[in-house]
Amino acid sequence: MPSVSSPLPKQLRAPIDRMIDAGRAGDPEVTSAADPLILQLAAAGYGNEAVWLLRDALVPSPRQAWGELRGRTAYGRSEYLRWHRAVVDSLISSLLAFDVALRTHFLVEANDLITVIADTILWRRGFALHAERLGQRLARRDRRRRKRITAFHDYRRHYGMWTMYLPSIEEQAELLSKVFAEEVWRRPEYDELWQDAYGDLTYDQYLEEFGEPCTADVLAALPARACLVEYWWYIRSSGEAPQRREYLALRFRNDPEPELTLADLGPAGEADHLVNELFADAAGRGDRGQLARDVAMPERQAIANLFKEKSARLREIVIDPLDVLSIETSQVIVVPDGPLTRVSFAAFPASPDGYLLDSHVVSYMRSGADLVSTGHPSDITADPLVIGSPDFDLSQTGASTQRVWGALPGTQIEAQRIAEQLEVAPLTGADATVDRLLASRSPRVLHLATHGGMLPADIESAAIDPRYLDQDLAIVDSTAGYVFGDIGFLAGRRVPYQELRSVIALAGANAWLASGELGPASGSGHVNAEDILDLDLAGTELVVLSACDTGRGILHLEEGVVGLRSSLRLAGAHSIVCALWPVPDLVTADLMVGFYHELSRHSHAEALRRSQLHIRRQYPDEPLMWAAFICDVSAPSRSSMSSSPA
Repeated sequence: MPSVSSPLPKQLRAPIDRMIDAGRAGDPEVTSAADPLILQLAAAGYGNEAVWLLRDALVPSPRQAWGELRGRTAYGRSEYLRWHRAVVDSLISSLLAFDVALRTHFLVEANDLITVIADTILWRRGFALHAERLGQRLARRDRRRRKRITAFHDYRRHYGMWTMYLPSIEEQAELLSKVFAEEVWRRPEYDELWQDAYGDLTYDQYLEEFGEPCTADVLAALPARACLVEYWWYIRSSGEAPQRREYLALRFRNDPEPELTLADLGPAGEADHLVNELFADAAGRGDRGQLARDVAMPERQAIANLFKEKSARLREIVIDPLDVLSIETSQVIVVPDGPLTRVSFAAFPASPDGYLLDSHVVSYMRSGADLVSTGHPSDITADPLVIGSPDFDLSQTGASTQRVWGALPGTQIEAQRIAEQLEVAPLTGADATVDRLLASRSPRVLHLATHGGMLPADIESAAIDPRYLDQDLAIVDSTAGYVFGDIGFLAGRRVPYQELRSVIALAGANAWLASGELGPASGSGHVNAEDILDLDLAGTELVVLSACDTGRGILHLEEGVVGLRSSLRLAGAHSIVCALWPVPDLVTADLMVGFYHELSRHSHAEALRRSQLHIRRQYPDEPLMWAAFICDVSAPSRSSMSSSPA
């Protein structure tokens, strides 16, 4: 990556140092302090070097930041990562604010302005999870490290499960929730275990495992006729004006020539509001067993019309400025940020009667750098594992109305037919246990057909966790209340430890929700995002979570969305198919069987698209029947992605 090593004049170095010190001390004005500096640098005669000098001065490099994080407590690491993102936002704000002045008065090349923004975002997006991603990778080759990491996860799991037993009396629950936050995030034992698991990792190890991709690397790695769109949800500061959330988008394409363009999408308010409304429309219709069966056709059609209308407006805001639909592409790779992580881009209307799905393969990534940073592939691969139609009432005694998870006829059909295609025997009913899933190691394909969701949490509990300070809680946490009403022993309790809330329901799930007790093989009857971190999926080509809400999670500003999908990626899964909202049972079974049929000839993302088109032909005016499922990939397949969608 370009960098400038020339020493800055003392008169410019001093205010930069003061600003950095203020940022590290938590000064909320740090994001506006840089605005005048870029013009001073350019006016001092640095010209085209000004943007690189400002970047080097404002934003610590990954190596510097890595060193800063090593000796900090959990709370200190969170604080530093928030500050690190704030200075990235400050840099972007300054460059955008003075774009015209730099190019017209100081002859700064537009490409340099865009490249410094793109490179910085690529750095920052991957950096937040460097230590954990690297630790998970190395643990697969080092049993001693794996043991230490497992001990750390066990500690977090122990205290997280404890929060589920907080009393329902409001005053006591609030008190004990605060005690929990103090216990987990600030106790020496937590940091000792973290340091033992991750503290000795070096940035050189990271470089060896993942590299340090820059804009040129991403452009070179793109398949033909593909474009990658990377979004950045950030705080825009502009002089004395109030800070506000905005969206920035970068479009990478290399056909016919390498090209990087930037679109300043402006204030995020309308887009975020539309996302929340779209999600509410999709999520408020019941779980996998109810969606298509219990909602009357007129209501379904009315919801579909509203969904298409709002999706069209959102497309105008976040896609149209990038000209994605007017260029010769057949694939769009989306790196969403903020609330856009909840959006099905394939469901954007692209014509009066069509969708983006009709003309493009749409896939998702955590970062554009993932096109380049694939790591070392594993040669350990087991037979496919298909789990479906669990006995949710396993170990349930006596009559009970505490059946949060109802039987799903479609999952039984789905599990049987997919297992036949993969030539394995499915685990269903009483065999579909937590123990059987967690005992697996790198199945080539892992398919789960069941219920999914998020355990409930009082909205205020998010503020207890220091990672959620100063965030819009309506965006951070919108619990799927349509699933959970009175849920037995969890009723009225808070679950501050967010990673335990994203769950897949397996055998015995209802019994645990009713009583809090199950046999050892069933555990809690649920597999959560924390449990998945201990899986070894390095040799797993594909994970399919055929269940509601499995693509959701909690928004961490430092880490992105944390939930089942992010944990599967950390565990090593190469591609993940999951749902952003509730899905219909029998229609989903049809979609999934078709997906596996298409896999024999197409990549994961293209196979999903073709199966969704099959469902779309059956329900031409109801995108909610097919649009929930997305394909999150580590790298696109060049063999099929380069061909034109049919």
